Amino acid sequence: MSQEIIKERRLEGEVLNIDGERLIAIVDCHLEGCNIAINSLNGADGLLDCKIQNCTIEVSKKRNRSVFLGSDFQGCNFKGNIRNADFGRSRTDHPVFEKFNRLGSIVDCDFTQATLDMCRFFEVDLSRQKFASWPQFVVPHESRLAAAKLQREWPGKIGLYLMVAAQDERSTLSGVTGTLAYFMKNYAVTEEELQQVLDDIGGVFR
Repeated sequence: MSQEIIKERRLEGEVLNIDGERLIAIVDCHLEGCNIAINSLNGADGLLDCKIQNCTIEVSKKRNRSVFLGSDFQGCNFKGNIRNADFGRSRTDHPVFEKFNRLGSIVDCDFTQATLDMCRFFEVDLSRQKFASWPQFVVPHESRLAAAKLQREWPGKIGLYLMVAAQDERSTLSGVTGTLAYFMKNYAVTEEELQQVLDDIGGVFR
C-alpha cells in the first residue's frame, strides 16, 4: 500500500484521514473548511507548516501523546479524547524545529467537544478559545505558578502538581488542562477538594 504526503496545496471542503498508512502527513498546505480525522497512533498529528482555518479536527483513536505544534489554527473545532497533547508555539533554539517557532498560533478555536486531559498550551490566549465546562478545566500557568509559591498545605498530591509549575518560571506555557476523573485518580483528591483547590488557585477556566 502506497503512502502519501500532501504538500504545498490549497484544500477547501475536503475530507482527510491521516491514518499513518495511506495518508501520513499534510505539509505546507492551506486548509479551509476541511474535516480532518487523525487516526494514526504515532505522536505527531501529521499537520506541519500548515494554515488551517475553519476546519474540524477529530482525534478518532485515544492517544497518550499528540503534538499540535508547527501549524496555525484559526476558528477550528477540535473533537475526541486528547491526552498529554501540546498546542501552540513551543519555542526551541534547535534549527530542526525552526518552523515550530514560526507557526503555532491557536486563535478562536472550539474545544468544547474534546476531552483534554493534561494538555499544554504554549503562547496561546486562553480567553480567545472555547473549552468544555466542568468536570474539565484549564489552569493558567501564571495562576498555577503563584499557587506553587504559597506556603500552605494542599490536599492529596496537589502539591506535586503545583511543584512542576514552579520548576520553570520562564516557560512560554499559557495553561494546562485537567479533568476531574484524572485528578481524583492521580492526585488523590475528592471532587469537593478539587473544586476548592481550583477556587484557591483562581483564574481557572471551567
